[in-house]
Amino acid sequence: MTDVQRQEIIDRRLKGETLKSIAAFYEISESTASRVARGKYRSFL
Repeated sequence: MTDVQRQEIIDRRLKGETLKSIAAFYEISESTASRVARGKYRSFL
């Protein structure tokens, strides 16, 4: 996941989009979408 994608997820969540919708769009779990939206996700690539 890129930094741009992480910021998009944060922005979408702040606008009220559901975790389910965000997760489906990025093909990630709702749990991962939640962690990203809360700033708790770090990529170790």
